[in-house]
Amino acid sequence: RGDRPGTGRLLAAGERAAGAWFDRLTMAAIHILIIEDSEEDTLLLLDRLRRGGLDASHERVETGAAMLAALQGDPPDLILADYKLPTFTAEAALDLLHGTGLDIPFILISGQIGEERAAGLMKAGAHDFVLKDRLTRLVPAVLRELADATDRREHLTERGAVVGHLGHGQPRAELQVVEARARSVADPRHFLVDALGQPVV
Repeated sequence: RGDRPGTGRLLAAGERAAGAWFDRLTMAAIHILIIEDSEEDTLLLLDRLRRGGLDASHERVETGAAMLAALQGDPPDLILADYKLPTFTAEAALDLLHGTGLDIPFILISGQIGEERAAGLMKAGAHDFVLKDRLTRLVPAVLRELADATDRREHLTERGAVVGHLGHGQPRAELQVVEARARSVADPRHFLVDALGQPVV
């Protein structure tokens, strides 16, 4: 009916792959560092995550010193940060995170920030921005960023293995393939793009 041959089968395969991707993340226990001065807002975030299927433990901090201690002690899988606390800011938190060299997804959570300032924080290294009055976006954003972080780690490991083999006469084409994969985004929709040859919105 106007569809290309095999499109239905490819779409079903893509949906199954994407479903497995989400299931793997929602079943895993994650540890979250929450930069927030409101216990009530922290509980709202955790409730939203758990209702979305995420098994999450957490540590809440309000200062740079406490954040650094948390990162050095038991690095979290994810950071959720309010924009402005009485003695700490999201900008300072990003600077501190970058100083550690850790690759941890950083999602800004705020209800009092302009679009221009949010864009500036994204350029500074925040991975996403979720408004406190639109927390329906929280779980999809967390799943996506956790998947991206996992994908980056896997590709770094793969790249390291290929670089090691280069010293033994392995073709550099292998490294080029790995680097091309590392530039891609770990998004379940890519299963559909690859399968159908067209973007899925």
